[in-house]
Amino acid sequence: MKPLFTHSDLRKMGISARRGKWSWLVELDKIPAFASWLTCRHGFIQQSPDTGEVLVAYKHGERLEVTYDGKRTRCGRHLMALWYTFACFCLCRSS
Repeated sequence: MKPLFTHSDLRKMGISARRGKWSWLVELDKIPAFASWLTCRHGFIQQSPDTGEVLVAYKHGERLEVTYDGKRTRCGRHLMALWYTFACFCLCRSS
């Protein structure tokens, strides 16, 4: 069976993670539920995304964004932690 990621892909993901960017983490079909969870439960204010962005939210001057380049989603470290919290407590319950 062919591996899902090549050695080069894994190396690039490792470099991005060390820089504070996370690739292929946020699932596109779950973004509306995630945005709703951020605004209703955690007080973030959602803004209309610009070109290349799929989610933009603000709270106390902090900007969270998920970008999409046609192949993968990419987000920062803080949003990564919020995504894992959402995935653990909300996605697992709905399964």
